[in-house]
Amino acid sequence: MNERQLQNSLKQGWNTWDVRSLTTHVLLPDRLALRFALMDALTRSYMADFGWPEVERFGPHATDGSYTCIDLKYSGHGIRVETAAHNDKFVAIVTPRSKMPFYLHVEASLLWGAQGAVKASRKTIEAQMSTGRIHTVAVSGKHSPPPGDPSLQPHIAFHMRGPAVVCCNTRMSFAQARKFIANKRETYLADVALRADGGLGEALEALQATVAWNTIYDPITNRVMTPVTRMWARGCRPAISTLWRRAYPIRTERGRWSIGICLTRQR
Repeated sequence: MNERQLQNSLKQGWNTWDVRSLTTHVLLPDRLALRFALMDALTRSYMADFGWPEVERFGPHATDGSYTCIDLKYSGHGIRVETAAHNDKFVAIVTPRSKMPFYLHVEASLLWGAQGAVKASRKTIEAQMSTGRIHTVAVSGKHSPPPGDPSLQPHIAFHMRGPAVVCCNTRMSFAQARKFIANKRETYLADVALRADGGLGEALEALQATVAWNTIYDPITNRVMTPVTRMWARGCRPAISTLWRRAYPIRTERGRWSIGICLTRQR
């Protein structure tokens, strides 16, 4: 497999491709983005692009985006975002870890020049692509925008009173979503996660998660890449020659995802 074939195989499915936010999941090649944002109901502060400073704990992240888990902190409160994906099907459970006076905003948009239209109603968001494909997003809460709603994208906003379920191209109850995500987590831990024996056994799994959380899509060069840290890639100019440690997700002979690491120079 040459690099072009490898890149074409990688640019598929749901993943945390957008460098700007750890809570944005993008479907390639359609370039449909779902972003989870929070608004403090008391201070009216709004956080949409979660980065390193808001991370409390990085959880597992399958290289192919089939399972992710991350714990975040904002305005003194904790929140967990756990997701699972299969083909174009996407399911997320957003769980407040304390009593939170927050609104959850589920925003949908088309990124990087994708053609189509996105419309939001009180219960669903519909994205119609120029190819004719239609993606439908549904949430467990009803649209109840806060006063002075700051979101500029088609979205559904509601006051969080417990775990929220977000589905795209499927409909699931909380129990069904929890089971779907749990199955993807078990598959990742049993068949995909890298492990080793000994005192540093967990280090290999941590390395894989680090690589996956730092893997992004660059729309300028139309390629998947893994910089040393995705924070470096925020606003960087591709014309600048920089040495990267680039880790490519690859498929093993058994069809499972693994990682291959090399040193290259991005120009």
